[in-house]
Amino acid sequence: MIQNKNVLYIVPTDKHQYLNFFYNEIKKCVNSIYMFDFIEYSHQNGIKNTEKHVKDLITSKKIDIVFTTHYATDYQLSIEFYADLRKTVKIVFCAWDDESYFDVYGKYYGQVADAVITTDYYTMYGYMRMGIPGLLLMPIFSKEMFFPVEGEKDTEVCFIGGCTQRDRKEYIDFIIKNGIKIETYGNGSKHGFLEWNKFSEILSKSKIALTFNKLDTLDWINKEEPLLNRVRQASFHYVESALVKTFCLAEYSPGIFTIAEIGKEVDVFNSKEELLNKIRYYLSHDVERENIAAAAYKRAIKEYVPEVAVPKLLAELDKTLYSGINKYVLSDEIYINESFKRKTINGLTFTMVVLIKNNKIGYAMEIFVKLFKYGVLVFITGFIGGIGRIVQNMSTKIADKLDRIRINGK
Repeated sequence: MIQNKNVLYIVPTDKHQYLNFFYNEIKKCVNSIYMFDFIEYSHQNGIKNTEKHVKDLITSKKIDIVFTTHYATDYQLSIEFYADLRKTVKIVFCAWDDESYFDVYGKYYGQVADAVITTDYYTMYGYMRMGIPGLLLMPIFSKEMFFPVEGEKDTEVCFIGGCTQRDRKEYIDFIIKNGIKIETYGNGSKHGFLEWNKFSEILSKSKIALTFNKLDTLDWINKEEPLLNRVRQASFHYVESALVKTFCLAEYSPGIFTIAEIGKEVDVFNSKEELLNKIRYYLSHDVERENIAAAAYKRAIKEYVPEVAVPKLLAELDKTLYSGINKYVLSDEIYINESFKRKTINGLTFTMVVLIKNNKIGYAMEIFVKLFKYGVLVFITGFIGGIGRIVQNMSTKIADKLDRIRINGK
């Protein structure tokens, strides 16, 4: 049983609010759990020492299950490394961005896992199709963080999130032009960054909360998959508004039916014109709008709070890992394509330069040797890509610094 197991949770940062939240909720359900930030450790101690440290933790802490979350930019701990770990412990990948990165990253790491936890309904079946046990993590948010705040709903519409992504600004400008009063928070917004402890207050005072669900602009990891421009992410931010009893108007996503019933717990839009018309409709139909918000709240506190969702997820995981009934075609063979190989070298090149910057020359040279593991041609294309990305990042930082100097100078 999982509650009797010792868990190691390998993360790309120990400062991510949601990863820490998930870690603390698992902690309530297992014998013991330890968190390890593999990025920070590898940037100081190199990859070989990072691998050794993980193995030492598994031995010293008597680990039974390794949970691991990677960003799609992370290649420090290789697929082959996890395949080796799997000989002694269960490996569970927690994939939070599969809508964007399943085809170019998630499925390759997932092939060496005993199970993959994904937040995307359709991707779950993508893993299962390849013989990889896939489990769906429904959206979970703490009632201590998201809760109704009493007071008048004196804001017509609000949006919390990055306003510069995709066509969000175009939508926001369109409804403003047509007389809708909207308050925005986040990157590129009217009010700027919003602290987490202010979310409930802002959402509670709003009659309508907007959620956009198109994927962000494709990046160096997934730009070779242009069809992703048609994909929309799971509408998890809907649950934030549901938990504060605020009506949500969400950009349509094919998977939204898994978390809410359209027309009864949420409503959707698929164009600027439809968004404007529905905002006007719900602003003039208070009772219907509040009934939908109340229904959303009722479902959210029953299904999308950690004390319900996490034990349910872990019970399903327990069955998958320890039932003794293998319904999946698990294989020791590892399959990766040329594109993934190039991205691996790209990512390792970036790590090598970070180590050089940290004056860890010996550890950087260890990585330099690894850059040739897929041959010279892959090395050349991956290395050039990594150096190009580093130059671009440096240029961006310099430009940002100059902007700050210019603004402060005024």
